[in-house]
Amino acid sequence: MRLEPVYGPHPSRCFGSSLGLDPLNFTVKCPLSCAFCPIPVKKSSLKKYSPGELEMLVEESISERELRLETLYIDGSADPFLYDELPELLGKLKSLAGKYGFKLALKTNMYFARALSTVLEAVDLLVVPFYIADLEWSTMYSPAHNLNLSAGEYYSRLASILSEYKSYADKIVFDVYVGRVGLESNLSAYLDEYVHILLYKLRPRKGFIKTLDRPVRNFDLKPVSKSVLGRISEKLVEEGVEAVECSRKSIGVKAKSKRAFIEVYNHIIRKPLRTTEITGLYGDYGIIAIESLVSRKLARKIIWENELFYIPSG
Repeated sequence: MRLEPVYGPHPSRCFGSSLGLDPLNFTVKCPLSCAFCPIPVKKSSLKKYSPGELEMLVEESISERELRLETLYIDGSADPFLYDELPELLGKLKSLAGKYGFKLALKTNMYFARALSTVLEAVDLLVVPFYIADLEWSTMYSPAHNLNLSAGEYYSRLASILSEYKSYADKIVFDVYVGRVGLESNLSAYLDEYVHILLYKLRPRKGFIKTLDRPVRNFDLKPVSKSVLGRISEKLVEEGVEAVECSRKSIGVKAKSKRAFIEVYNHIIRKPLRTTEITGLYGDYGIIAIESLVSRKLARKIIWENELFYIPSG
């Protein structure tokens, strides 16, 4: 099955109707294997795309499928900063953003950041994931052995970058993602520790607060209650941080689907989808496509939190 770098549109809780762009498209192995990563299986591809090719594919998807987007979200199989031509790509995408009226958001763990001034000038938002769960840091992020990275080193590097680029603080938002493996009552000690790091070491100006709404790489992770999210929001607000609790929105965009089989596949290898999402985004052709993918053993069905989801096989 062909792996393509443009996927979606996706009904994002924090960014509205968003089209995903994965510039690396599984050509580079991510040095981190995060428990919260929405990509459930590992893929590999030899096809690399130039900035010009990626720009063309994004514009084709918008115009041919008549998409009305709020955000172009740059994220996917590995940190976008591992894409060597990222500054050039963002320059081209910024022009598209002006033409079609969407915001440009890039998700990164910041550890591999380079040419950061150029990137921050181009994007509307730089989104940094911050995970909270009843798990140790090394389990949540699982860095490759050759990276030789500890929690202290990781947070210190983030703090150093944020201090150096504090003039861009309004563009840098932390995506605070909360889950649990055990009982919610066992989460408190971990929660207090991670929130303390966020507030007093990283010192963000803004945070999106949310829990899991679909399965992630570590299938044992489950969502937390609204009261836990509210507790975190209160702590952030007390310290002067703008806290936004993101919740699921209705599907506000329906794409014209000319290649539903490929489009749905390239969506679920980055984000598992519910039946209602597939129908809402891709229509009846989407359901036919996903069932065909299941019959060909390219996708499978799972039950997570009493809901049916489609994920890739493998």
